Amino acid sequence: MNNGNKKRIFISADIEGTAGAFLWEAGRKGTEEYNRQCRIMTGEVLAVVESLNEKYESCEIMIKDAHATGNNLDITAFPENCSIISGWDDGPYGMMQELDESYDFAVLIGYHSGAGTGGAPLAHTLNSRKYSSVELNGVKISEFVLSYYTALMTGVPIALVSGDYALCQEIEVYDQSIYTVAVQEGRGGSVITRSPEKVKSLLRETVIGMSEPFLRGEMPDEFHLKIVYYSHSDAVRNSYYPGCICTAPKTIEYTTNDFYEILRAFVFI
Repeated sequence: MNNGNKKRIFISADIEGTAGAFLWEAGRKGTEEYNRQCRIMTGEVLAVVESLNEKYESCEIMIKDAHATGNNLDITAFPENCSIISGWDDGPYGMMQELDESYDFAVLIGYHSGAGTGGAPLAHTLNSRKYSSVELNGVKISEFVLSYYTALMTGVPIALVSGDYALCQEIEVYDQSIYTVAVQEGRGGSVITRSPEKVKSLLRETVIGMSEPFLRGEMPDEFHLKIVYYSHSDAVRNSYYPGCICTAPKTIEYTTNDFYEILRAFVFI
């Protein structure tokens, strides 16, 4: 936690949970849908940044561009108190790269439902082509859960998350103190989305209305990871990671009492 007067705020931004995203092309470079979605993603993150700057007279903001190549945001749009992490360091923190205890709180923008769930057409966890489902302690999880526990491990509270409606419901199970903005609702292969302008308005209103202190939840004493792959060969190969066992043709499981080891495992499996 930052003990100085200047707020330090961390933002992790994804694209599949931003307004109107329902085609995989929306997250793939070289398509018209992707170019449009990048503009929407930049607009949503910028709405949060502008509201944070209005709310806090003096603050520093670190933004992790956390989709695919990590090169999706229009960095020219952001004010001088922002730093943007483009690309990946390939370390365990992943979408929360560079987060540490010096930050006062974190915000997650454009997050989405997890693999093996029906919450959104683009529901996946980390790798849409590799993992059929990812479970932690017996529950299918989204990338939010990994980012949430990463923040808890670091001692930083999550203040706000935006994404699809089903994700917001998942967040309530983990921590009802987190502010949420539901951007759209998945219906099969479709979404009912709020307009980008409405989403930006809701994000601004939510940021301005957030009240401190932001609370931190509790970490489980043990973490049991279960990954179901699309490919049998992936399961067999990754079962050789220390501590992993293959429990079904496409499934590996791994147990630890240290969440950092879960994050480290994902670098390799």
